[in-house]
Amino acid sequence: MVFRKVLAKLGKGAAQVDLVLSKPEISLGEQLEGELVIQGGTITQEINKIDVDFMIQIQNDEHQHTELVHRIPLHTAFTIQAGEHKTCPFSFDIPENLLLSGAYISYYFKTRLDIADGVDSLDHDAIQILAPARLKHVFIALEKLGFREKVDSRSIEDGMQEFEFGPLAPRPDGVKEVEFYAVLEDDGIMLFMEVEKVDGFIEQEFKQNVWIDNEMLMDIDQLVVFMENLLQSNGHFVNPSVFQKKDFYHRYFSGSKGAVGAFIAGVLAAEIFEDVIEDAFEELMEEEEDEEVEEEEL
Repeated sequence: MVFRKVLAKLGKGAAQVDLVLSKPEISLGEQLEGELVIQGGTITQEINKIDVDFMIQIQNDEHQHTELVHRIPLHTAFTIQAGEHKTCPFSFDIPENLLLSGAYISYYFKTRLDIADGVDSLDHDAIQILAPARLKHVFIALEKLGFREKVDSRSIEDGMQEFEFGPLAPRPDGVKEVEFYAVLEDDGIMLFMEVEKVDGFIEQEFKQNVWIDNEMLMDIDQLVVFMENLLQSNGHFVNPSVFQKKDFYHRYFSGSKGAVGAFIAGVLAAEIFEDVIEDAFEELMEEEEDEEVEEEEL
């Protein structure tokens, strides 16, 4: 018995925790459900608490930064008997102002079983954060027009998540690339769209703010026609030095209470979440700059 207690304190034969999610992916704003499973070890142990941390992982080339998005305290102190099997329901409302999962952004839950006088039990569960239906329909409309989202899409630019699409084949209108940021309001979506076109040897970039109401967003066929007309219209050719992305950010992101989805915006969590994202990317960029300086010195 003494030997088993010693082993349990070292983590051998100790109680274990497992967060079982109902599904591996979920859309923004939805409620994720699951179950916490606590399995007793070889001896009776006192559990101080259980915490479930919702984590974001930001990848930039070879660098990686991890930050806590939200901590979910689930249990006060309790006792788990040897071999006992406990379960309890789990639910979490996915925030509406998160960045979408992608090549640069990933999420996971880290569950910690805080064992008194022993080694804590840890569990990691990945979760994919998807676009809500209305934004997904914009993606689908572009796909129906012969575009595909690029591998390096969903990066962070100027404090916003950028979506990039390219045509699978040359288009008669010369559209080479479509990039946009978005704000999801209650009655529609506001896009800041940049369309790059090639006419012979001349490349031009057209930029404009585009409003799409919910009625059109829920009608894929109508949305496809709208997007096609938008791409052919040429929008407005704007000097980049005059038309800045930060203007769009300050006008639609930072002050919009309805800004939801894959964007650094929102009501209360925005300031905290924006700091997390921007600090992480600043740190990654500083690391890359330091490496470039070292290479130059060599």
